[in-house]
Formats: sequence, C-alpha cells, structure tokens
Amino acid sequence: QTISKPVKDASELPKWNYDGSSAGQAPGEDSEVILYPQAIFKDPFCGGNNILVSCSDPVPPPTRTPVRFRHATLFSYWENPSTQYQAF
Repeated sequence: QTISKPVKDASELPKWNYDGSSAGQAPGEDSEVILYPQAIFKDPFCGGNNILVSCSDPVPPPTRTPVRFRHATLFSYWENPSTQYQAF
C-alpha cells in the first residue's frame, strides 16, 4: 500500500484487506481477510522512508486463519513475505 506522508505510529494507517483464499487462509465463499496495523518498523530491505507493517486479523476462534498463532508466525512470516504487508 502506498502512503502519501511519513507515518510515526501504526494507528495512523488504514486497515486493509486481501483475498485469504488465494493464500489458503480463508474459505473461498468468505475469503476477505481484514488486516489491522499493529506496529511499524523501518524497512531494512528498501531503506529510505519505507516501513514494514505488522498487522493482526481479529477473527475470533474457532474461525481464525490457520497461520494466526503468535508462537509460529515469527518464522513463517519470513518464509513468504508479501507486499501486502509493506507500505511505501
């Protein structure tokens, strides 16, 4: 997502969504996953004013997305980083 001004806090960012069925994270009949920005980090890959945004999806159990488990996400995130989590 492209942001037109510098961001200092995740609360300044809008929520956004993606098609969870294409990533195996939601059933095809209800595939919209809404992401809520939680934290921002300077982007070590692109540098400059680019940031990486950590988001949550507030889907309650038992319908949570299968990859929404904090103890496992630290490593699974780096296996498949996506531009859907990056703001320029």
